[in-house]
Amino acid sequence: MSDTHAHGIPSPWRPPQRVRPLAIGLIRRGDTLLVMSVHNDAGAVIGYRPVGGEIAFGERADTALIREIREEIGADAEIGRQVATFENLFRHEGQSGHEIVFVFEARLTSLADMEDTPIWIEEGGGAFLLWMPVSDLLADGLLLPQSLAPLLTTD
Repeated sequence: MSDTHAHGIPSPWRPPQRVRPLAIGLIRRGDTLLVMSVHNDAGAVIGYRPVGGEIAFGERADTALIREIREEIGADAEIGRQVATFENLFRHEGQSGHEIVFVFEARLTSLADMEDTPIWIEEGGGAFLLWMPVSDLLADGLLLPQSLAPLLTTD
């Protein structure tokens, strides 16, 4: 069974009905951030989130982030300091979600010269991986979770 429909449109995703622990990495290249597209059921992009994913039971958040980066984009990474932890309550396609999000600075140790064009990846139902200017993410309100915005605002 495939996680994507024909033509690379992601399969419908619904938030699990439990608190979901996540680890995400702020991977920067100059004034850009490495992000993955978030889609609605019709396949339209509704936002972008940093690379990362769910923390497994008994797994440390930083270890989960290394694993998720490897699984999602096939790259190795170094995890830096933890910059925040917050609770994310949201709605996606009419269903409530609840996450505890651990945010780390991170740096790719492979794939560092990833090209600028979006890359389709199958992990997690499918998404585009791309470098986006932080200013665009903030100005257009496309950064998810939205609680990340203050962490990326520059003086």
